[in-house]
Amino acid sequence: MTVIAIAPAHDSPGKHDASGAFIPEARTFVRLHGGKLLTFDNRREPAARFVEVIDLLHGRKADCVAFFCHGHRNGLQVGATLRNAHVLAAALRDVGAASVPLYACDAARDNDADRSDDSEPGPGGAGGFASTLSAALPGVPVWAHPSTAHTTRNPHVRRFMNGGDGAWVVEPGSPMWRTWRDALREDRDFRLGFPLMSADAIAAYLGARRVA
Repeated sequence: MTVIAIAPAHDSPGKHDASGAFIPEARTFVRLHGGKLLTFDNRREPAARFVEVIDLLHGRKADCVAFFCHGHRNGLQVGATLRNAHVLAAALRDVGAASVPLYACDAARDNDADRSDDSEPGPGGAGGFASTLSAALPGVPVWAHPSTAHTTRNPHVRRFMNGGDGAWVVEPGSPMWRTWRDALREDRDFRLGFPLMSADAIAAYLGARRVA
């Protein structure tokens, strides 16, 4: 297993988002799975950031590329947008990524401004950034959050395959929801590892934790 983690190099003005969350979690992800942390200059304009990230990925190989950064329904802090998602997807295909976790807020939202339906039961998120990236990466799971919370501890996670709506990893309010939420908060290895696990392996882990 080889991974790449991508994170911003600098804190946003008045915040400790990079130094306090994105970079530490990305470093741990790389340490756990083996690979490389790549940082981009988030003080540059979005278009320049995007070129930088594509250049950083060029010529590299990894089984998984994970993004630890800010997100929104139409893109990522790296400068990725709905319009250039196909360019990022091509770079990820060249890397050989078989899983793409977006540890980024809101990237699994749908493409309208209404938040009220983004975390409802059932599939959702069609037309948003994660969905659009997934459509350009056939057969590669894209994992993303449809809400705003901690970069890796947010329990609202959808898994997208081949575009369209994404399915909840664990549906909010379901019998396993509390176990899932607690596992992400308490087990660092799990929250940084579930995108590399099969659905059966995730279910088995949560089932064992629930009865422990």
